Amino acid sequence: MNSEFPISIDEIKSEVLKHSRWEGELIHTKRDGHKIIVSSRWSLQKDENNEVTGFLEINDDITETKQAERALKLANAYNHSFIEASIDPLVTIGPDGKITDVNKSTEKGTGFNRDELMGTDFSDYFTQPDKAREGYQLVFRVGSVVDYPLEIQNRDGEVTPVLYNASVYRNEDGEVIGVFAAARDITERKLAEAEKQKLLEQEQQLAEELILLTKLNQIIPTFPLSY
Repeated sequence: MNSEFPISIDEIKSEVLKHSRWEGELIHTKRDGHKIIVSSRWSLQKDENNEVTGFLEINDDITETKQAERALKLANAYNHSFIEASIDPLVTIGPDGKITDVNKSTEKGTGFNRDELMGTDFSDYFTQPDKAREGYQLVFRVGSVVDYPLEIQNRDGEVTPVLYNASVYRNEDGEVIGVFAAARDITERKLAEAEKQKLLEQEQQLAEELILLTKLNQIIPTFPLSY
């Protein structure tokens, strides 16, 4: 079996002689050409007179663990590329309510950068934290929510009304490990609704004034003109 060492064997022995131990990862090539990754631990062996007698090497096959780690890194890279493609604020949330990833739109909406947001509570960035918390907890319970209304509170005080659409995502074993949550800015819709309500109120006021004027015309008597 051939082995690929991160440093030379002489350097490893020197480290063991100096510190009594050495740990690292090696790549072994088996006789069939198959490569495995091992966690290698070296220790110094001594006799009863404390004289060095040799080196003890213990190796554990960690190939599957390293493959799983690489797969997780690739999955995380894919997920981040996916959420970064969204023009809407989008975050991923862990079961504890902590933010596990964000895109640029979320940074812009909250006024905080990615490093500041990572690991903090999702509900901290809204005008109604309790309602935000109830929202993601609902997703974990039922699997998804549609058009859940919230207001993002930017660090500069600006408030943005949004509708959240969110759903759970799972690992290879089908276990729920987090929530994807995307927010749609409805500021323009709110302004349009407010303008529409204003026009309706004006129309209602005009109609009431016309009714009042009609009633007044019916009450005030009309006198004939004298010549």
